[in-house]
Amino acid sequence: MAGPVKIRADGLASVRGGARLLVLGLFVGSGAASLVLEVVWARMLGTVFGNTVLAASTVLTAFMLGLALGSAWVGRRVDGSERPLFWYGGLEVGVGLYAWLFPWLMDGAGACYSWFYRMAEPGPWALNGVRFGLSLLLLLPPTFLMGGTLPVLARHLGLRHREPGQEVGYLYALNTFGGVLGCFLAGFFLLEWLGVRGTLGAAGGAACGIGGLAMVLSRRAGAKATTRVEKAPSPGQSMPLEPVRAGPATSFYLVLAAFGVAGFCSLAYQVIWTRILLFLLTTTVYAFATMLTAFLTGIALGSLIAARWLVPRLRRPLLWFGVLEILVGLAALASAPLLAHLGVVDAKIASQVRWGGLGQLVVTYLADNFVVLLLPTVLMGAVFPVVTAGVLRGEIAVGRRVGQVYAANTLGCVVGSWLAGFVLIPLWGTQYSLLLVVGLNLLIGVVLVGQAVTARLGRRLALTVPALGLVAAALYGTPAEIFHRTINLFHSPSRIVFLEEHSTGTVTVHELPNQDRIMAVDGVDVAGLDLMLRTTQKLQGYIPLVLHPQPRRVLQIGFGSGETTRVGLEFGVEDYSVVEICPAVFRAGPHFEAINQGAYRDPRVRRLIMDGKNYVRLTERPYDLIMNDSIFPGSSGSAALYTVDHFRQCRARLAEGGMLSCWVPLDLRPRELRMILKSFQSVFPHTSVWVASNTLNKQGLILGSLTPLRIDLARVAGLLRRPEIAAELAAVALADVYDFLDCHMTDGEAIARLVAADPVNTDDRPRLEFSCALRIPWTLRLRQTLAMLTAHRAPVLPYVTNFVDEAKDRAELGRRYDSTTHLFRAQVAQLAELPKVRRQELDRALALSPADPQVRSCEAELEKEIDDLAQLAQQAEGGPRTFRLRLAAKLYLAMRWEEAARIYEPLLGQGPPAPAEVYAHLAEMRYHVGEAEAAEQWLRQGLAHWPNSAQAHDLLAGILLNRGDVEGARRHIELAVELQPGDPLYRQHRAEILRRLAQP
Repeated sequence: MAGPVKIRADGLASVRGGARLLVLGLFVGSGAASLVLEVVWARMLGTVFGNTVLAASTVLTAFMLGLALGSAWVGRRVDGSERPLFWYGGLEVGVGLYAWLFPWLMDGAGACYSWFYRMAEPGPWALNGVRFGLSLLLLLPPTFLMGGTLPVLARHLGLRHREPGQEVGYLYALNTFGGVLGCFLAGFFLLEWLGVRGTLGAAGGAACGIGGLAMVLSRRAGAKATTRVEKAPSPGQSMPLEPVRAGPATSFYLVLAAFGVAGFCSLAYQVIWTRILLFLLTTTVYAFATMLTAFLTGIALGSLIAARWLVPRLRRPLLWFGVLEILVGLAALASAPLLAHLGVVDAKIASQVRWGGLGQLVVTYLADNFVVLLLPTVLMGAVFPVVTAGVLRGEIAVGRRVGQVYAANTLGCVVGSWLAGFVLIPLWGTQYSLLLVVGLNLLIGVVLVGQAVTARLGRRLALTVPALGLVAAALYGTPAEIFHRTINLFHSPSRIVFLEEHSTGTVTVHELPNQDRIMAVDGVDVAGLDLMLRTTQKLQGYIPLVLHPQPRRVLQIGFGSGETTRVGLEFGVEDYSVVEICPAVFRAGPHFEAINQGAYRDPRVRRLIMDGKNYVRLTERPYDLIMNDSIFPGSSGSAALYTVDHFRQCRARLAEGGMLSCWVPLDLRPRELRMILKSFQSVFPHTSVWVASNTLNKQGLILGSLTPLRIDLARVAGLLRRPEIAAELAAVALADVYDFLDCHMTDGEAIARLVAADPVNTDDRPRLEFSCALRIPWTLRLRQTLAMLTAHRAPVLPYVTNFVDEAKDRAELGRRYDSTTHLFRAQVAQLAELPKVRRQELDRALALSPADPQVRSCEAELEKEIDDLAQLAQQAEGGPRTFRLRLAAKLYLAMRWEEAARIYEPLLGQGPPAPAEVYAHLAEMRYHVGEAEAAEQWLRQGLAHWPNSAQAHDLLAGILLNRGDVEGARRHIELAVELQPGDPLYRQHRAEILRRLAQP
């Protein structure tokens, strides 16, 4: 067995003191720049190649393959260099220069990709092959250079350290901390502030600056390093060390293979954890950024701890490598039960942290991630220093060894990412995939421990059997209920009737206690059976189909429940194409058979499994109608369907006279909806917004064309009299052509005035994706946005031609417009929790249109909610208090105040403090029956628990104003406006109070 050795360098003072710290600081910076570049390159390639999981994994594979190749190749050659720091500087400068060139290279690759698609019309495998080839060509050069930086600095610093493995551990830890910084900056700030190309330029500049400084440091070092091998220090100076490569040559290759498997497990865990955490954190850009930040933080902490405290004390690195892998597996197994308790963590943070905004979101997301990920990732991070400590003891060729080890681990990461996302989860699901990877972790740990402690096969088997028993126990002892409870978190108390975990997303169908069903993809609702969703699904088809003079060729982006597709087929569309990113959505179709009537399997539908934005960009097929049916723009990838770039590509695919319809959520902040409208109208000058008033509607439709909208009333009325269409619309309270056309909310002129001061949303400046990811209560968003649209309503009458009976038609359209305006105001009042105003506006609507089915529909909707909640309050397990509070809130809105009070008052003395709105509702009810003092007491009691309740401050201001305490009213309304600065109702109340103060 080879004896321990010590490597020392003479002649380079630069590696001591401040110069060493500066080199380490540079490596932190290069880690940050590399992660920023990875994020930006993945986003740019996704824009061209498609925002699919497969496309993203292709980019990740190309990225990591370049790192592995660069690490192995550069590591082998740097050992012959006398100035490795100069190498490092050159590598970083190369990365930075390439980053600056990347946009032009990207344009060329995109042109080749489009040409190939249009020439060959390839299937998925061929298209993915070209995508992978182009990604590899684009990313291999810079990632090859990045991969070489660790072995180069390992050579530079490792030879100048008594324990080179420890120094390499520090390098890996600090570079990973840099990655944490880069991930956080890119995900939370840079992309939003600078845009994609601006961030790319900044990261490229940082890499060039780091490289230039490293080259200057290398030149200033002056003297060339010389190395010599000395005998080991005496036992009194340091403990004897056992190099991993001692003994048979196979030992080193066993370590390489095991480290590759460890990399496989690490990335597989990351994919699996990400899949399940998305149901808690939602699929936003901030959720992904915090997950990666938490993962890298754990890795970096583990590496730092191991390098600082574990490596100097290691006698048998191989043994510790095995022990750590066993601990990683056990920690990953323990993470599963923690998932079911993250709701408790979130509730605790919400009760203690009241910052609101991005700060509270970051704290909540990081807390959730660290609860699940911290322990296993810290253990994963500790493995790298332990392995490098073992392979570098007695080794002069530091760069070569580090390159080999890093390459093996990185290649394992590539395979782990691919197999977890595309094989394990689709075949076995999240639960069994996690257990399989845990079992693999335990197995390699046992093999390594057995190799370290004994050479006898029998003893190794004796160690392996308990590990296999542990895996089997985990298989039966970790109930699927944990994962299903997490997946079902935001749909409780529903029952999951369909679940398919596909590589592109997890599709679920939830059946509610009232027999309604909802389809969700990664926890985001996409379709369903309730009145609002069915109204949207029908009108999304009928509005563009009826208003286009002759729709023969239709493209629908997103399949959902299939009801919109069924509408198009029944309408008589000759050529109907559906682009759907997730094929499992089609397979969920049987659960919505009643409304899609088999459209998911209809041979007339041309089904295209790919990203909708990518398809529109690549195809040359012209369409009369394109229906842009996305999901909430805060969800990762979906915001790309609301950019100027995408709308332009859609316009280029429209035949003469074609139209683009775009589903849009209304539960956005007003500025977010204005941003979408500004982006849409910048491409389609003739734009209108359509919203049905038959329900408290969270969804609308934007319709755009290149020619002015002209509605042939006689033709439209004839179409709507077709029995099948008339029955479909009557089922959602649209009784005739006037109700149908009254869904017109506003027109291009009003939109232009509304959005004049707002920016657009583009691929390069994805403002919407960041803004929508930062949520406030949906009722507040919808109230503000619906109030804004109602204030900018425009009648449909100027766009109507070819009247049947002009006098009657004009009168009916005008009357419905006035009635519906009051109905929208009633909905705004309902969202503002002003039941008396709601009732007044509904009565005004009925006075104008006594038989209006939409008013009746809205009233019936609230009563149905009350009935459903009453049943849940009696039957629900684990949350009757929640349902009783919701029931009382609905009774309050329906002005059934005595019933609401009978529920509210007993709950105030039970459990934690009731929500702030409970005190506000009790105060409102007491005030409206003439008990102003009791109302004030309820509000002050509520503010004692919830001092940041804008609603309570606003109501108290009103009570004080009516009592004559104008100054007190001013103080409270100022607090309300400060807490909710975007709320127009509070600003209006403040203006009234200030006017009273100004009066003599």
